[in-house]
Amino acid sequence: MTICPICHSSRVTPFAGLFTPYGNRKAYYQVYICEDCGHGHASGRLDQDFLEDIYSDGFHQTSQQEASNSSLPIYINGRARVAWLVSKGILGKLLDIGCGNGAFVEVAGKHFTASGVELSASAARQAQTKGLDVLEGDFISIDFGDAAFDVITLWDVLASFPDLDAAMTKCVALMKPSGVLVASVPIIGSIAAKILRSRWPLLIPPVNIHYFDRRSIQALAAKHGLKVIEISPMAKKVALNFLLLKAMRSLKLFGLAETIAKVAPSWPISVNTGDIAYVILQRPTERS
Repeated sequence: MTICPICHSSRVTPFAGLFTPYGNRKAYYQVYICEDCGHGHASGRLDQDFLEDIYSDGFHQTSQQEASNSSLPIYINGRARVAWLVSKGILGKLLDIGCGNGAFVEVAGKHFTASGVELSASAARQAQTKGLDVLEGDFISIDFGDAAFDVITLWDVLASFPDLDAAMTKCVALMKPSGVLVASVPIIGSIAAKILRSRWPLLIPPVNIHYFDRRSIQALAAKHGLKVIEISPMAKKVALNFLLLKAMRSLKLFGLAETIAKVAPSWPISVNTGDIAYVILQRPTERS
């Protein structure tokens, strides 16, 4: 029986069925929505070998992840995110989970004591060659000792954890009292998701397994003893050729997608379709 991974309700209904756009594109997923908390989740192949194959060298070498110069989208977005955090009065010791090649850790270092953790060995090595404090490995299984952080960021990462509760439990354990967890998440309750359904560009299992709703974010926060401070749709810069690649994949035009990705320019385009939200969750100050 399929149940909601957040509220554990069995009242879930099919939202869309689709094949993954990754690998040989033969892995099939059914996406369900919980009728009680609105959370969406994908059911399908999630074995470690398959995930490691997807998060191989090529995953962090798209135009959206390229970090060869500071004018590229990954740095533009990173600087905007840092400015947004600082504008909220969020400062201190920062851990970026799923930091990829370390671009955000790099720009965050101007305002935070910043470090990161990355599953991909090649991406972690790329970050380390820049002199960044980045650990390689599975965030959930890494022993951080007595480290504690003022802010933990998960940019486009929280939706990827097969065991969402385990990830949240680990985050809370690493947060200082009054520390914050900041994440960008796909919103399945958005107009774009409701209209596009299986063609929604963010419906990309197993890279995105979880698809959030305002109700499910509230439920997840309460479940782990956190307070919701903010849920805000945000714009981000996307490389034009990556944007076209995603559009072609959504239309199942995979051959054309690869061609477009090679020939189209990588100009940064501002995109805000209301289906990605920035979320701030805070751990309460512990009573003495």
